[in-house]
Amino acid sequence: MPQIIRRTDWMVTVPQRVAQLFSERDEFAIYPLPVQLPEVEVTVHWHEAFDADEGNRWFRALIVDALHED
Repeated sequence: MPQIIRRTDWMVTVPQRVAQLFSERDEFAIYPLPVQLPEVEVTVHWHEAFDADEGNRWFRALIVDALHED
């Protein structure tokens, strides 16, 4: 997504932490939304065969951490 936004005049709505990760070099302007949005529950699903897989567990934690609001 950052590559698309960088090359166009488009904008995107993402969680603030995701926007900050995408704008590591402060190349994007980040604005608060002008409206209040309802809470969103983040869920991650995977096949039970990957429950104990360390790489899969790491990736799930990464996704949840990136989308979790402090």
